[in-house]
Amino acid sequence: MRRSDNRAVSASLIETARTGANGAEHAAGTYGFTGLDDATIAPAKSASSRPTLEGQRQDANRARQPATRRWTMGMKITPRRVLPLAALTLILAACGSTADAGGEVRPFSEVQDSDFVFENDPTFPDRGIFRVVTTEAMICSITWGPTEELGNQNNDLAMNGTGIIDHNVLLPGAEPGETYFYRVQGATAAGQLFQSELATFTLPMTDSAGREENMEEEARGDNLAIGASVVEVSSEFSANWAGENAIDDDLATEWASAGDGDNAFLTIDLGSVQEVAGVEFITRSMANGTAITNQFFVVVDDGDRLGPFTAGNPATPRFNAVTFTGRIIRFEIDTSTGGNTGAIEARVFAPLSGSGAAAADG
Repeated sequence: MRRSDNRAVSASLIETARTGANGAEHAAGTYGFTGLDDATIAPAKSASSRPTLEGQRQDANRARQPATRRWTMGMKITPRRVLPLAALTLILAACGSTADAGGEVRPFSEVQDSDFVFENDPTFPDRGIFRVVTTEAMICSITWGPTEELGNQNNDLAMNGTGIIDHNVLLPGAEPGETYFYRVQGATAAGQLFQSELATFTLPMTDSAGREENMEEEARGDNLAIGASVVEVSSEFSANWAGENAIDDDLATEWASAGDGDNAFLTIDLGSVQEVAGVEFITRSMANGTAITNQFFVVVDDGDRLGPFTAGNPATPRFNAVTFTGRIIRFEIDTSTGGNTGAIEARVFAPLSGSGAAAADG
């Protein structure tokens, strides 16, 4: 019973003391037991009952009894089945003003079908992946942070509002070599709650020597997509995964389609005709291996379709050198691992010598 229900019950029971037997019958019909005032559980009467001389005498005798005596005498089994006093007391105690006791939280190990695994995300520097398999479908999350206060909470986006067995959770901001505290919790469809003990994990150190090589400047200037506008998008998973996220120069945001797979596309307007020296498509990815774009095409001003080009990721952006002039640029996913494909960033680079300059004939 909720606290609001308890307040309603209490109000009805107090009102019984003022309204008499008819009020008690109303409480019995609503909550399954007769009303009680501060001294008695009143016998229920039908609306058609009329007071008799004998009844008046009984009422007078009852009024002269001590409160504890009247409490006992007032008990009456009615067709509505009055609850025994002990049961009634338990109900009111459960609905009291103090915080309700939650359901039993059982050890997460009871539903754990694999070890907890923490690893680096090979596609994204400074991001980890947490993996675990459960014995039944569950909605799970991991809370983690640099101290025992934790502070971060993540879950598997593949859950999409329902329980799953294979949990692959991205941990943005988790850095190799750093130690973090964590706790895993989850719930089954039956409503049973599970939680692990507080523990720690450390992501292994990685060799970042080649990272600068992946970012080498190959005859390219400014990213013209910064400041561009989105003209059209195949779909958006939600407002938090909008197409604009692919051109905001922020690796912490993403455009995600609503399951478009190889049919996903994003069209942007550079604002004016520009000379272009190359493009990059930084694919988003799910920890379960879906949503990864492998190759993409570029369509210029609804005309030439260039490519296919190789998509990259934050660790390896994969600059694709290509020369053209245009304003409306459409990125079309050609091949992918399916699912909610999209981009962390879609980049269009100007030539190094003419960074950000509009084409002469623009």
